Amino acid sequence: MDVKLIDVEHPEKAVAILFYVEPDILLSEMRNMISNQVADIISSNDYQFQHHEVELSRSQESSVILRNIRLTSNDKSFLMNADIEKGKGSEKEYRRFWNEEVRKMAKYTSIGKKEMHKQVNERWKLKRCSLLEAETKNVQELEKNIAEKADDWQAPKTMKKATISKNIERVREATENTQSLRETVGSLSQTLKRNPDLVNRAEVERNVKRAKTSLISSMSELRKAQDTLRKNLGAKKLQLSEYPK
Repeated sequence: MDVKLIDVEHPEKAVAILFYVEPDILLSEMRNMISNQVADIISSNDYQFQHHEVELSRSQESSVILRNIRLTSNDKSFLMNADIEKGKGSEKEYRRFWNEEVRKMAKYTSIGKKEMHKQVNERWKLKRCSLLEAETKNVQELEKNIAEKADDWQAPKTMKKATISKNIERVREATENTQSLRETVGSLSQTLKRNPDLVNRAEVERNVKRAKTSLISSMSELRKAQDTLRKNLGAKKLQLSEYPK
């Protein structure tokens, strides 16, 4: 099933959605799912699991099972402008992207909300790649300008010169692989949909299943690559902030 993560102060608003959550999942596994699927929206330090309003430690999470999930029929796909502006950093960008994509899909497709939300989250991860590339370019240009002007300029000792370049290349490769797999899944799924009497249907179904499994792994690699790049960009910007522009 899919689980909607909400802001307790605004329970009518979905912060993010987790896909394929199994019943009786351990809290530690739930934390891993949050990290794998929506780390760019909710960091590991942004939340704490509770039981009867008592916070649980990380060690306790590995032995506590989530048995009850509150369900709601109040499923709003669109976010109000006020909700969007309340977001910070990438969260605000994510909310704007969410609205734009959902409106497009609602207008031109007839897929259900579950699949719609899943596709929007996948598209956001791909969109985030272009945002990180733009940020990387800005940081590299800033570093170049500072290096030309600052007599005491020194590259961070904790980061090799080619680190950022390798990070962005890893993101690009993961992005290309993810896009390719999404296209494969979409193409094979359409083949099944348009040809109910397909002779090799069983084989195509197996290929769809394999492609979906590969896509999940690719999305995980993309998330890790993005997080590594974001972390190193943050360290680089912090170091550059010590020098006059």
